[in-house]
Amino acid sequence: VSLLMSKEKETTMRSKIMKVRRFTHLKNLVLAVMVLLCFFYFLKTPSFAQVRVDQKPGKGDTAPDFTLSDIHGKQHRLSDYRGKVVLLNFWATWCGPCLAEMPSMESLKNKLKDEKFVILAISIDKGDLESLKEFAEKKRYSFPVLHSPDGSIQGLYNPGVIPTSFVIDKSGIVFSRITGGQKWDCDDAIQHLKGALMK
Repeated sequence: VSLLMSKEKETTMRSKIMKVRRFTHLKNLVLAVMVLLCFFYFLKTPSFAQVRVDQKPGKGDTAPDFTLSDIHGKQHRLSDYRGKVVLLNFWATWCGPCLAEMPSMESLKNKLKDEKFVILAISIDKGDLESLKEFAEKKRYSFPVLHSPDGSIQGLYNPGVIPTSFVIDKSGIVFSRITGGQKWDCDDAIQHLKGALMK
């Protein structure tokens, strides 16, 4: 009888352990699915959010001029792009939302190829230029990828979180300041940029 009771206790204990393991496994599975759903929602969502912030420079401010080299050594001065709308995007290779929005930036560039529009993507990576060049070329970005390893450009634009983007109109005035990853090739984003192009 004692042996039978001991076996029953052992069976009950094993059953409880299995239930706890199944619950933990299920919880981890649900968490993983939620993370994946959020990621794919961001990639597929057609929405575009113009985030209003009080940081400077903001809408209506003169965009600070700067000169930075791209990954091929060519210098780009913001004021040289007067007469064009500039999408100035702050990003980094280690930033997931930055990398998620970049294919839509590439698509946007193609959709607005006949407009007076340019994208300047400023990497704030601290690594060497060769690593950034290798990364950008592997991704096949066709817009200029600039590099600001010393952080001087961040002092001018105060991007805070990344990605942060600035739409700068043809006169060099900030049309909008947009925080967070976006779906740049959706209709709302294109209409927003066309609003700057029509100014």
